[in-house]
Formats: sequence, C-alpha cells, structure tokens
Amino acid sequence: MAKQEQLKRQTMQYEHQLRREADQAQLLTKEKAKIERMHSTKELRHEDIRVRESERRLTKQDLWTKNLEIVGSGIKSYVSDIGNLATLAGGLTLAFFGFQFARTSGRFVSKIVESRFGRPSLVRETSRKSSFKDWAFAPFGFFYSQVLVKGRIKNTSAMKQKDVLEGIIIEENLEKSLRQISHSIINRKKHYAPFRNLLLHGPPGTGKTLFAKSLAMHSGMDYAILTGGDISPLGREAVNELHKLFDWSITSSRGVLLFIDEADAFLRKRASDEYISEDLRNAINAFLYRTGTASHNFMVVMASNTPEQLDRAIHDRLDEMIHFDRPGEKQRL
Repeated sequence: MAKQEQLKRQTMQYEHQLRREADQAQLLTKEKAKIERMHSTKELRHEDIRVRESERRLTKQDLWTKNLEIVGSGIKSYVSDIGNLATLAGGLTLAFFGFQFARTSGRFVSKIVESRFGRPSLVRETSRKSSFKDWAFAPFGFFYSQVLVKGRIKNTSAMKQKDVLEGIIIEENLEKSLRQISHSIINRKKHYAPFRNLLLHGPPGTGKTLFAKSLAMHSGMDYAILTGGDISPLGREAVNELHKLFDWSITSSRGVLLFIDEADAFLRKRASDEYISEDLRNAINAFLYRTGTASHNFMVVMASNTPEQLDRAIHDRLDEMIHFDRPGEKQRL
C-alpha cells in the first residue's frame, strides 16, 4: 500500500509538471504569434498615421488660406474707400493722443497726491498730517495742548515768542539771540518776508533739535526731521529723493521747517582731499539748486557738530549761524 501511494504521488507530480510545461509552451506560442502580428501590422499603422496627419495639415492649411483671403478682401475693400482711410487715420491719431494724455495725466495726478498726502522716505519724523488718523486726532491734540495745559485757545504773537523756549534750558546770551530770531520768523507773514535758513552748531545734546521743533510749532509751521547720514548711502537715488522732499515741502500751506541733523555728513566740502563720489556731488548740487533763492514755503535749519566741514556754497545759503554751547553751572543746576 505504501509503494502504491508513493507511485500515485509520483504520477500526480509528473502529470502536474507536464501540464505546466504545456501551458508555458502554449503561452509562449501565443506571445510569439502576437509579436509576429504586431510586426506585420506595424507598417500599416504607421502609414495610417501618416495619412491622417497629412489630411489634418491640409485641412488646417485650407482653413487658414480661406480666412486670410476673406480678411484680405475685406481690408482691400475698406482701404479702397478714401473716407474709410481718413476715419481710420483719425481714430488711430485720437487713440494715440488719448493714451499719451492718460499716461501724462496719471503721472501728474500721482505726483500731486504723493506730494500732498505722501511722506518722503528721507523724512524720519514730521508734524505734518499725512493720514486720516492724523486729521482725526488733530482737534484732540490741540484741545489738550492749548486748553488743558496752557489754559488758552488762541496764541498771540507775544505768547508765541514767550513759549518758543519753554522747557529749553540754555545760557542767557543764547536765549536772547534765539528770541530775536524767533520774533523775526514768527512775525514774517506780517511783512511778507521769506523764510531764513539757520545753522545750529555745537556739541550734541545742547537743545538744537528741541529748539527747531519748538520754533516750527510756535511759528505755525510743520517740521520734518531728516539726517545727512541717510542721504549718502542712496547713491543715484539721492537726487530724486531730494527733489521729492522739496516738492513735498512746497505743497504745504503752513510752511515746512526742514531740520537736517548731522548736515556735515552730507554737505561736506567738495574741494577737500577726501574722496566724494559723483552721486554725492550730484546730490549736493541738487540741494544747492533747490535752496538757491529765498522761499516762502520752507526754511532749512541745519545742525552740525563740526560746521567747518560744510561746503563753502552751503554757507552762502545761511542767514544765521547760532552756536549752542554746553550749559553753564547755573543752567545745569
């Protein structure tokens, strides 16, 4: 029985192997037949593709030819009429001038908006209202500073001259000089006089910036603070930024006090041995051009620790040079 069982298993294994070999042979025969059919029909399929592609190109070419013929005939018939040519020329001319007018007017409007409501990049701090928030909170600031703090609504000329040095502790001789200058600037509108340009020089921390802010506030002007160190790194853009600054200043109805801190970093001598780049020279020339005549729109107040480094042409633009010395013993106490 064991031998019979063993023979039976061997027979089944042999039959299974024969079936597997037969299936493999049948599958191989089918694949070979498939490959042969593909090789035999390859040329036919390629030829069919070529024919269809050729027909598609011919159809598209005929379509474009017909369209161009229709367009050409329409243009020919349109151009043959003199009236149509005149209308076309007039329309193109009007379109051209309309485009130029729109571009020019857009630039003009954007320049006006930027000069009146914008803020030049050189200005670090300003009291001029340039946003809706500034206009909205202006009455509250006026009420607080005038009514609550000073107890009055309208400042007289004498009050303005008295308050211009309020909170600024300086020597008596310097105080007299500053009050005289403040008097002339505060009352300049009565005499239709232009603004005067000032140079405040002396050690740092002696009240130059504080006096400039107070002078602008009590003379009814806006102030704008910039530093000379911000102009030199601008390179070629320095000239454009300076022109934007002065264009912005002349649009103010109140007048603007341009306070240039560290002016010697920007307006130093051009004839010195120190190398000055061509861009910085052009910026200095632009500044001299915009400050060549007395202005009724802005005044320039420069601050410097070393006024001897300023260019000679800058001194021609100045009306007063005021030295801010260190406070004495009485002022320190």
